[in-house]
Amino acid sequence: MMGGAVLTGVVLVGARRMRRTVLAILTLAIAASYGPQVLAESALPEKITPVPSTTYKFVFDANSQVGEDGQDSSLREVAAFQAMYEAAGVPAENLRFVIVLHGARTQTALNSQSYGAAHGGNDNPNIGMVNALLKKRVRIVVAEPSLPDAERKADTLLPGVESGPISNIVFLDLENSGYVYTGTRNLSTE
Repeated sequence: MMGGAVLTGVVLVGARRMRRTVLAILTLAIAASYGPQVLAESALPEKITPVPSTTYKFVFDANSQVGEDGQDSSLREVAAFQAMYEAAGVPAENLRFVIVLHGARTQTALNSQSYGAAHGGNDNPNIGMVNALLKKRVRIVVAEPSLPDAERKADTLLPGVESGPISNIVFLDLENSGYVYTGTRNLSTE
């Protein structure tokens, strides 16, 4: 009796492997029947470069811990990303960037008084970068549920910073409006 159960298990495993092998062979045969020129024609262009007349829309996910100095490296990364597009000839008016701050990164957008209350009276080291990005038309949105209750008032955020619903709603709404999401998303957490 035991031998029959083992034999049945071996046959099932063998059948699964056989099916995968047959599917792989069929896939390769179909691809080969179209020839390599089809693959080459659909490949990337010779030179990948931004097109100045195109409007680029990106939403950036900023949710990891800030550095020990309190500075948010994601702000510098977005500024560098924007500078690369501008250096490639894309005018600033064709760049639509949104940074969504949630989790530990919400502290980035607090005004001096609110930041100081949470950080022993220290000034927010991100104010200059936030203001520079806002000046470059980068939208900065704080996921309000990530803020502690005491900081969920409009006057606790830096001027020009927006508050929004949970980050995933912001991401999905912006993607629905043509924005490309940049980052990793965990739909089960804020």
